[in-house]
Amino acid sequence: MKSVVVAFLAGFFSALCLAKIWGILAKSANDGSVTVNDDTLRKRCHNVTSLAKQTPPLPCPTLPSPILIPTLPDPPKRIAHPLGKEGFVWPSQKLGVAPREATERPSLQTPALSLPDFLESLRKSGLALHGFIVNVGAADSCLRQRFECDEANQLLPLRPDVALAKDEVRGRNQQLYTNTTFHGFLFEPGPLIREHRSVYVEGSYTVMSTPLSYSNAVASLEEAKVPKEFDAIKYDTDSADCDVLNIILEAGYRPRVILAEFNFVFPPPLLFNQMATPDGLFRWGVMEPHYQQVGDQCSLSHLSSVMARHGYTLVQVDWWDAFYVQNHLVSAATGGAPIYDDLSWYLHGYVANAPSNDDRLDFLKTTAYKAAASGVAEAWLQTIMEGSKAGKAEPLDAGQQVSMRTDFWWLGAKEGYVQVKDVKLVKQRNVCHDGCIPQPFTLA
Repeated sequence: MKSVVVAFLAGFFSALCLAKIWGILAKSANDGSVTVNDDTLRKRCHNVTSLAKQTPPLPCPTLPSPILIPTLPDPPKRIAHPLGKEGFVWPSQKLGVAPREATERPSLQTPALSLPDFLESLRKSGLALHGFIVNVGAADSCLRQRFECDEANQLLPLRPDVALAKDEVRGRNQQLYTNTTFHGFLFEPGPLIREHRSVYVEGSYTVMSTPLSYSNAVASLEEAKVPKEFDAIKYDTDSADCDVLNIILEAGYRPRVILAEFNFVFPPPLLFNQMATPDGLFRWGVMEPHYQQVGDQCSLSHLSSVMARHGYTLVQVDWWDAFYVQNHLVSAATGGAPIYDDLSWYLHGYVANAPSNDDRLDFLKTTAYKAAASGVAEAWLQTIMEGSKAGKAEPLDAGQQVSMRTDFWWLGAKEGYVQVKDVKLVKQRNVCHDGCIPQPFTLA
């Protein structure tokens, strides 16, 4: 009997040691890659569910297990460039691309590259493009007037009988369209996607009408047969965009270029994020005149931190659009332009990329951000601008940063209202089922 027990224990500990060794090998393959199993991702999902105080917990996404994540190349070194310092260099200047009319700001010339411009730069560097793009939030009401506002749609081939009134981007990237035929995976639940049929070549895109959310994002991309490696993704749903982008990248999808909107009310270094709820419902209230929220999406610093974890570097900010490129492709995409930090891009790409501060404030006051424009957000932005113009790389000292984070907690929702400091409370829109809670968010 004793010999049996000894043999059992010996076998048990041998198996345990083998399992431990196998676990170590599984986490560190020969190529330096690591694996993340389904349990890890489910824990993250259920943490979100718990924070949202959902009872019972809502379903979380099902992901293949294990997921192989390659070792990421080191990111380029980022530098600070205050507003008061001359010599800020846009990628377009390094690439010799002339300024163009800003998409959502008529008559304003912007030095910002478009999404097709970045892909053309990669093509010219000798990189073979995949010919696939993903456009989440693909509707474009501008198509009714026969011009394009959506930069991802600009990659789709036009019907021979269509002439667009605004074709600067297409006009300067003829070689891109000559050498690469793009197929677009378009995610858009709204009826505006119908406009595409009269503008773009039939068969050049696949439409998915199911709204993309945290709980179905990976399954929806698999259903659409999106390849794991493709050229670009544009993500714009004015909701929990940053969490959904994160889950897509964690599932192993590797677009070369990422275009995503950020919430410009929260300047760097604030880490604001509207958290995803696993059911995908969007719960912020309406602030007239637009169905858009002071508290949607995430701040630029939070978005950059998410992208950095997956091997992407911020290469441009154009108003509220942020462009990220895989670390090893940054030089090819930008022509070797300097790589600036979040605050530098925020100040030069958003704050200074307008005719004047008055014009920017006028724009804010005609949108859903009008409450923030006259409240605490604008006051802190003014402080940051003044510090930067004085030549400070870090315009706010540690004490000011603490005060700013404290002041920004006015965004918290309470008893069905969106709390705005020193501005009247705005009633939330009832966009979800009875008993729903306000959208959870984080702010650090």
